[in-house]
Amino acid sequence: MSTTEISTTEDSATRFRPTRRALLTGLGLSALLAGCGVELAPLGPTPGPATPTIPTPGPTVPAAETLGTGSVSMALLVPLSGSGAAVGRTLRNAAQLALSDLAAPDLRIAVRDTGGTAAGAAAAAQAALAGGAELILGPVFADEVRAVSPIARAAGIPVLAFSTDVSVAAPGVYLLNVLIAQEVSTIVGAAANQGKRGFAALLPNDAYGTVAEAAFRQAVARAGGRVAAVQRYNPDEASALAGAQAIVAAGGNVDAVLIPEGGAVAPFLAQTLVTAGLDTNAVLLLGSGQWNDPGVYTNAALVGGQFPSPPLDQFQAFANHYRATFADTPQPIAGLAYEGIVLAAGLVRTAGTARFQPASLQRAGGFRLDVNGLVRLNADGTNARGLAVYRVTGSAPALVVAAPTTFA
Repeated sequence: MSTTEISTTEDSATRFRPTRRALLTGLGLSALLAGCGVELAPLGPTPGPATPTIPTPGPTVPAAETLGTGSVSMALLVPLSGSGAAVGRTLRNAAQLALSDLAAPDLRIAVRDTGGTAAGAAAAAQAALAGGAELILGPVFADEVRAVSPIARAAGIPVLAFSTDVSVAAPGVYLLNVLIAQEVSTIVGAAANQGKRGFAALLPNDAYGTVAEAAFRQAVARAGGRVAAVQRYNPDEASALAGAQAIVAAGGNVDAVLIPEGGAVAPFLAQTLVTAGLDTNAVLLLGSGQWNDPGVYTNAALVGGQFPSPPLDQFQAFANHYRATFADTPQPIAGLAYEGIVLAAGLVRTAGTARFQPASLQRAGGFRLDVNGLVRLNADGTNARGLAVYRVTGSAPALVVAAPTTFA
């Protein structure tokens, strides 16, 4: 797989293959009181000579690995240690692969370990800026992005992060991952184009479900459909069954049901709906990018259901290339690091000193990339991508709607 060109045409579209749901945990913020120039009298006896204070050392920042020898410096912040080390390793390898595929990229990439923590990510970001990075690629988890964001924004350095949590997106802090709102909009729109008008959703009773519900209601309205039922469930069988029964009770008003969770959850919910009386031959099951999973492809309970995804053939070509190079199978998120390097190299080549300015990163036509297709970065830090729609067949997914090739 050779990627030597990046399209920056103004009519580009976008696409990307999602990972599992990003962490939605908040990061506690501490405030330090600054001196106000007023010396206060001590309360009680006047103290004797102060005991010297020994500064508390900050977190140790591991040395960076350098990829490439170009003149433009950037940083890749990934968890090379801790519980996320496997993710960090696949992202680092994908970045190296992109560099080797590009024709003389003028990039020098400092790969820095975040340890998968907010403190580690903040320390890595500070070290990256001290090293002259003009762009930060990563980090992965939402709390890491929250820690890096104020550091990078204060320095005027853009961040291309891998999280799916839209709450961490901000001007100058862009998310590369596929977002649930895009997935829901794509799959609902495709169902409406197939004549579906009455929509229901069976959603987890958590933050992910809340985001999915808002996206679902907006997507149904845009598609000219109607919301027949929205049911939230807790992580227990009784709650899921009650939600399924409420959807079935809506009867003929339901043409399609959204089940955005993947893994073992989607088949369980599909079977629960059938147990409650849903006829999946008449009612279309809709998934999210989490259905892009071999365990879903072959599950009998989901056969006939449809899900959005970046074009699977493109990711498969990347995966084969990665496997041949590293004798390992890449995690789905690896494509983001590959594309991030390709995007940076393309801007260095085409935009000169304005390479990482907002006007360059936020091109209306987006960028045509090899692994996950076209992507457009929005001013608020979110993104748009052009996704395909696939049908679950019991074996390989079948293409229902091809991914758009432009934003027009």
